[in-house]
Amino acid sequence: MAMKAILFDLDGTLCNTLQDLADATNTVLARHGFAPRPTENFKQYVGNGAKMQLKRAIGEEIPEDLFATILGEYLDYYGSHYLVKTAPYDGVKQTVQALYEKGITMAVVTNKPQPMAVDIVNALFGGQMQGVWGNNPDFPLKPDPSMTLHVMAQLKADPSQTLFVGDSGVDMQTAKNAGLTAVGVTWGFRGRLELQSSGANHLIDQASEILALL
Repeated sequence: MAMKAILFDLDGTLCNTLQDLADATNTVLARHGFAPRPTENFKQYVGNGAKMQLKRAIGEEIPEDLFATILGEYLDYYGSHYLVKTAPYDGVKQTVQALYEKGITMAVVTNKPQPMAVDIVNALFGGQMQGVWGNNPDFPLKPDPSMTLHVMAQLKADPSQTLFVGDSGVDMQTAKNAGLTAVGVTWGFRGRLELQSSGANHLIDQASEILALL
């Protein structure tokens, strides 16, 4: 059956956000006496929302009030520094343009905070996405399928004709939980093994390979 809609993850899938995430985290951690964490480590820290990212980066139990302070400072700092080094991966803009010209319905479903996700997508992909759904109080984070199912209803999309494209096990699980076809991208933060073990239906090494899955 021909595919008519695609839901994309954002970080590690459409865009390489790693350096901005690492820089913001390390800037705030340094204020509180923590050593900087290597940028490469953030490939494992991200994916489950800002709170979990910080907990993984800190790597130890700290008082709740201190953690709340660090989280608030991180959100403030990252909130004005999330488009410093962030950019689409090679071939992604061209592929999104090709999909848009084919009339494919596209949207973003991410655990990144909603306002930041909207700004990044609008800045880098213009009006080609039909919606951006990020972390907000109305829905649990992925891999819970609630937000994805809400997006599907809003788009009037058929699960049997929809791809969910992401770079992590969280994304593959989200796709499975919502009844969508799971497409794992190998250029992102996590890699083939995690994608395969989390139930990816397809693995792709270049963005243009999405076109062959329609």
